[in-house]
Amino acid sequence: MDFPNGFNTPTFPAGPRVALSRVVAIGIMVVFLLIVVVCGMLLWAQRSAQVHPFLVSVNNITGQWQIVGHHHDNVVNMSAERALKESVIGKFLQSWFLVSLDEKYNENTWASCNRDADCIITQSSLSDIDSNKCALYCVSGDELYTDFKQKIAPKYQELAQNGITWYIDMPSLQITPIESGEKADDLWQVRVKIINTNIVNPTIDVLGYVKIGQNADVFPNTMGYFVSEFNAYKMN
Repeated sequence: MDFPNGFNTPTFPAGPRVALSRVVAIGIMVVFLLIVVVCGMLLWAQRSAQVHPFLVSVNNITGQWQIVGHHHDNVVNMSAERALKESVIGKFLQSWFLVSLDEKYNENTWASCNRDADCIITQSSLSDIDSNKCALYCVSGDELYTDFKQKIAPKYQELAQNGITWYIDMPSLQITPIESGEKADDLWQVRVKIINTNIVNPTIDVLGYVKIGQNADVFPNTMGYFVSEFNAYKMN
């Protein structure tokens, strides 16, 4: 006999209700087990999740977004001193190899200013239309900046007049200290690609050498670090 389904008789009128109660009880147990399994999966997923921070770089000329430093394989630990030096070098290269069709933008980037008043980075300056003003001057030594204004800037102005723009490809930037040790790495090697709108030569591979100087009185906003010497060579 099938109990309680087979007991739907006048002598056992509670048979159908008992059968329904059993089905409901089984369903509740299944739902309870599913809840336990899902909670376990959520707990496992939460503990196995990893955070992968990355930086987004926006090109001031083209408006193109690029992911910078989103590497999972090699995690590099560096001191604050080295990170600050690399930041100065990166800002310097972005300004040195910049050619825009906007004449005002070029003038702002290459302009000489008051280091104490115009080289301070504030929240308002980041949102200002002239946020790139004095960008090269604020991270360059006086002699190097003078050489740029006299020898490099006129050539860049000719490029802009011919409709040619330059900007560096940030993901291709490699900055390597030539001397080992945190306190002896004032000489650096850089490799970078320059995106060139010239159809004949759309990219330029550059090998350069940067010497970092320090003068806390003149460059207080970068902890005294600045680019004192720079030599670059075209590789292609």
